[in-house]
Amino acid sequence: MYVFLSCQRKYTEIENNEALYAIDTVKIDSKGHLLDLNRFILISDLDDEEKSLFLYNAFDHSIDEINLDRLDFANKYFF
Repeated sequence: MYVFLSCQRKYTEIENNEALYAIDTVKIDSKGHLLDLNRFILISDLDDEEKSLFLYNAFDHSIDEINLDRLDFANKYFF
């Protein structure tokens, strides 16, 4: 099981120009696959419907698809 963390900027009026961030935790069923969640999560992408997240996996040089509706590993695309 892997955990993704994300930051979200709140658009509220803040004194002293400080920024507020909220952290969301998402649990993903990796289905036994080794997902690369290090630096390459910064270059991940969503599909047009925003239902899948695509991550580069440096371990086997592939693209991993995560289904955001089911919160599980969906597919692996090799180069």
